[in-house]
Amino acid sequence: MRGHQDERISAYTATPLDDPAAHDLIVRAVDARVLPVTQLPAVLQEWRTPRFAEFAEGGKTAWRLFNAFTEAWKGRHLAALPRRSHPLHGLVDAARGLAA
Repeated sequence: MRGHQDERISAYTATPLDDPAAHDLIVRAVDARVLPVTQLPAVLQEWRTPRFAEFAEGGKTAWRLFNAFTEAWKGRHLAALPRRSHPLHGLVDAARGLAA
């Protein structure tokens, strides 16, 4: 499982995303109830200006977007994280043509 996760992260870091693609994924996440609409501004802020430099390295990628979500979720309902992160992986994987 750890190997699969490492492969996924490598694929995300190698997958460039432009703003329209990222915005589409964010809206899909709201539609899929992965992201509460109230957290949309926080995800957009993290996407545009990540608070940690390492998330900005490599430019705008699927990894940067994934981290925008996880940063926005911090300090929120801890029990909801697995319920949200698993479907988020599915959305990003599908959008980027990656195997689930």
